[in-house]
Amino acid sequence: MKSRIVLLISELLMFGFVVSALIPSSIRAQEILTPTPEGHSSLKDASGFEMVYIPAGKFEMGISRDNFLNVCTTVLKAGDTNRCINLADVTQKETDIFQVHTVEVSAFWMDKYEVTIEKYAICMQPGPTRYCLKIVNASGPKLDDNPQKPQVGVDWYDAMYFCNTRRARLATEAEWEYAAKGPQNNNFPWGNTFIEANVAPSTGTYPVGSVLANKSWSGIYDLSGNAAEWVEDRLVEYVPNDKWMGADDVMHVIRGGSWANRTIQLTTFDREFVEPSSSDYTIGFRCVRSSDPLGD
Repeated sequence: MKSRIVLLISELLMFGFVVSALIPSSIRAQEILTPTPEGHSSLKDASGFEMVYIPAGKFEMGISRDNFLNVCTTVLKAGDTNRCINLADVTQKETDIFQVHTVEVSAFWMDKYEVTIEKYAICMQPGPTRYCLKIVNASGPKLDDNPQKPQVGVDWYDAMYFCNTRRARLATEAEWEYAAKGPQNNNFPWGNTFIEANVAPSTGTYPVGSVLANKSWSGIYDLSGNAAEWVEDRLVEYVPNDKWMGADDVMHVIRGGSWANRTIQLTTFDREFVEPSSSDYTIGFRCVRSSDPLGD
């Protein structure tokens, strides 16, 4: 039977027929997968976005208070212990990241780069149903209209809508953190040592993927700095906790920190939160898919 199918395809090719439609999309995807330097597979979806395959895995979500204090005192130039203790107290009440817990993540595909100004422009064009709010890119400090820089100023609703137009979605908070820290539980996407040059602090956004060292174990760029990123989740406690003092679940989570944030906010474990209708010149996004980007 197999030889008959091969013969049929060969005959169709002789007469100039396109046979890709006869081959399941999962097989077509496997044929054009491009390995990343980290050994992960990547491909472009129908909209031209390069997506990287993140295999299923297990990791520790959050960080212990002791490790948080160690990271904080290490990255602060003065090593201000009291300042870090105060920051830990606030963090414990507001974001619950000290509730370390093991999470198993199913395989998924993630955009290799943050959504750029160029890619987002089509979403601001009037359409038959709805379109994204107009954004003046140069309106924020240290920003400009470079089409290869990440699109910032997007609220959660438009970010999700944009991803939906690609049959994608925003990452869950667990997916985002796993893509950033990996099974090694790195404090920064590239490892456990803070490298200031990797995040270009206080200089504004930069073209996505242009800082080659700002790359995670999974081959995803700019998960720290550049633009902070919306995730799908509302702000809730990681583990049921009577001492939870966080904001109500109207707030949505952003991860990764931006060019304008403090060092501790550029870690893989930090979580910040704003209202989903908020837009800010520091917040952008990227999309994920649970299934093959070339599939339905």
